[in-house]
Parts: sequence; C-alpha cells; structure tokens
Amino acid sequence: MKIGILGSGAVAQTLGAAWAKKHDIFIGARNPYKPTLVDWQKTIGSNVQVGSLQEAAAFGEVILLAIRPWEEIQGVIKPLTHELNNKTIIDVNNNIEFEKLPKLAFTQKSMGESIQSWLQESHIVKTLNIVPAPMMVNPIQSGIVPAIGWVSGNSADAKQQVTGLLQDLGWESVVDLGDIHKSLLQENIGLTLSIIVSGIMAQKADALIKG
Repeated sequence: MKIGILGSGAVAQTLGAAWAKKHDIFIGARNPYKPTLVDWQKTIGSNVQVGSLQEAAAFGEVILLAIRPWEEIQGVIKPLTHELNNKTIIDVNNNIEFEKLPKLAFTQKSMGESIQSWLQESHIVKTLNIVPAPMMVNPIQSGIVPAIGWVSGNSADAKQQVTGLLQDLGWESVVDLGDIHKSLLQENIGLTLSIIVSGIMAQKADALIKG
C-alpha cells in the first residue's frame, strides 16, 4: 500500500518507520530538507521518500494527518483537497488547549468531525489519539495489555483499511466505535489522559521547587 504522511515530526517518523516494513511511504514536510529529517530518512530505507506536502498527498492511497500543532491542520489540508478526495484519511489528533487545565477547543464538534467537514469527499478515520507516538507501535511492549485499538468513521471500507494498518503496528484487536461522531468520545479520553499527565507533571515541578 502507498501511504502518504502529512507532517514530519515524532508521530510521522514513528509510524512511517513501522509501516515502511510492509508499505511504501512518502513523508510530506513543510521543509523536506530539514537536516534531522534527511538523517532519519537515511536510516529507514529506500521505500521511504521525503518531499512536499502536495507530493505526499498525491502519492498516498491512505493519508496520515500528523500535522503539529493541530491549529494548522485546516490551513494545510485546504489547498490539498483535490489530492485528498476519495482517500482514507487517518486522524490521530486532539484539539486540546493547555491553559490552567487542558480543555478541548472544539466543544460542540470533534476534531474528527471538523476534518470530515473540511474534506467532505474524503473518508476520515479517527484512531491512535489517546497514546503518545512511542506507544503507537508494538503497544504490548509499552505495557498496553490487551492491545486494543479504536476506530471511528463514516466509511466501513476506510475503517477496514485502517484496522489492517493498526494490526501491522501490533494492535491485536481493533474495535469499531461507529461513525465519525464517535470521535468525540475518543478525544474526550485523550483530554482526560492529558489532564492526568499535566497533574502529575505539576506535582513533580512543585516538589522540585520545594526541594
């Protein structure tokens, strides 16, 4: 399968390297000549290409959205609508704002639903938004037992494609939660985990200050 990845950060590199064992990968970056990205590509192999966002969008049968920060996603994908039409789009994002406590920026509609509204001819599938990049691959080794992944989206065929790709990463079972409206449930779980992690980090920082 040809997978186009929009973005070149930790999520893009982690999933790109894992999927490259079975699939052809094209990383689309705003700066494809960034030294760290060039060095990373050299370690992966010849079936990983690096280029522009438009090239990655045109290349992939399936597209991973790995744009950071999430606020820039709409601006990135809007010029790529033609290239992304009728394709499966994997959304791993959480629209979380970090203030006194983390909160979802979109309260009436999830990030998954928003992306579906921006790409009406594409098939958005929400998944992997509740785990950090290192735990997305080989989850059992990271202590996620049982290794159960979740997907939501309007297209059964697209969810089946993504289920296969999750199994390639080591997720033993994948639960279909339903249509893209269920992505709000996934994002609320992501928010809950962010609040917990933020609380732990704040306690550690306070302890260091008190010495």
